Amino acid sequence: MNLYFLVEGKCTEKKVYPAWLGHLTPFLTKVENFLEVDSNNYFIISGEGYPGLLDVHLQNAIKDYKSAGKYDAFVVALDVDESTPDERANEVVSKAIKYGLPEEQLRVIPQNCCIESWFLGNQRVISLRPQSQRLVEFLNHYNVQADDPELMPVMSGFNTKSQFHHEYFKEVARDKNFNYSKSKPGHVMDAAYINALKQRVAISNQMDTLTYFFSLCEEIKNRSV
Repeated sequence: MNLYFLVEGKCTEKKVYPAWLGHLTPFLTKVENFLEVDSNNYFIISGEGYPGLLDVHLQNAIKDYKSAGKYDAFVVALDVDESTPDERANEVVSKAIKYGLPEEQLRVIPQNCCIESWFLGNQRVISLRPQSQRLVEFLNHYNVQADDPELMPVMSGFNTKSQFHHEYFKEVARDKNFNYSKSKPGHVMDAAYINALKQRVAISNQMDTLTYFFSLCEEIKNRSV
């Protein structure tokens, strides 16, 4: 199975998705040029942020996808932000169809509300006795160990949910003594990290949009046999 990935982020997703795919679908090989695709390959490119991703970047990516003639699925991964997963997915579907992509070839991964929300799903990285007072305040506002990180409301003092979720995870990382930034995701790319997220999803009814990604990986495995 060959896949074309268009992701919203300029840095994080372009590093995290290849790392996670390497752990979950190790038979897939990344190609550096979309025309190099052959068998069990994927290509990944950034849409340079929302809403620009849905305009010229999406249109050009679909042209490349179709011109190569060897891809089985076109995957779009983007933040939900202040919208809802369904609203964001429908927006992508509408634009993709407009630009000539058959809907059955499209897979949308709406990151609710951002990719850091997913990172917060690893219960093992949150200390039982946090040293950071700021992290204690965040946990008192919303305990991501017990409650669904994707559904966390914004805390007073932050402009958006995405901004808050990002700062929450950065504080978790600092308290656990590992570095995290958009350009250097670090520990979140490890096999142990993605396995902890898979376990969280498996034993709970939480993190619905992360489940979309895991379902895509299962589809890839089943269709690549």
